[in-house]
Amino acid sequence: MRLVTWNCNEGFDRKFLHLLDLDFDIAVVTECGPFESGFDEASREVSAVLKLAVDQPGHTKHIGVFAQEPWHVRPLPLVPGQPWVLPVRVNGPVDFTVLAVWALGREWVAERLSYAAQTARVVADLLPEFDGPVVLAGDLNAPIASSPADARRHEESARQLANRGLVSAFTAARGDVDPLTEPTLYHQRKFDRPFHIDHLFVPKEWTGDMDVTVGTYAEWIATRRSDHVPVIADVAMPGFGIEPPVSS
Repeated sequence: MRLVTWNCNEGFDRKFLHLLDLDFDIAVVTECGPFESGFDEASREVSAVLKLAVDQPGHTKHIGVFAQEPWHVRPLPLVPGQPWVLPVRVNGPVDFTVLAVWALGREWVAERLSYAAQTARVVADLLPEFDGPVVLAGDLNAPIASSPADARRHEESARQLANRGLVSAFTAARGDVDPLTEPTLYHQRKFDRPFHIDHLFVPKEWTGDMDVTVGTYAEWIATRRSDHVPVIADVAMPGFGIEPPVSS
């Protein structure tokens, strides 16, 4: 199963083909805007759930979760007071829940919560509501070194997720490697302003034979596809007819 998270920085109608090129099974896409052009007929059958993140005039940026056959997504009840999260149920060879997160600027949050505080709210209030496997993924906008308090809160959320059995796919695959060696955001598309703020947290038992890829500046930023690159996790799930990815 291939899991993808990507902040596409709007213009998703014309950028959807780039997502299809990743041959995703499940994709969390933030800032994806309204999707009006329909799905490419050459793709596998696609299902989608989208939610407007900021319900104010002039705002069109959505959180979206997309699935391709044999996987399907359906919406779960939204969380009052948490516009930054989209809960979705995935059905397929394995059934699980996706908590898609796009941490918003304080000005769009009623309680003016910081980025990391929004994810902490998801972990504390929403995660315990679900049994079975859960994936938490998206643009968490954290950790950011310029905000030590937010960085500490992000670390605490990661510990709480670990207590629930969820681990960062990147960390599970790379170990103690500095995440900034593979940034996921280049602020203002500048190569010298890197951040690693897009994350896939997956059940620890899924990481035994997992491959993680982070997009490159040359392919995704220099070509102006976005200011973010995708994070991709190929998960092998023996016993469900899903084989490990074949190395090229």
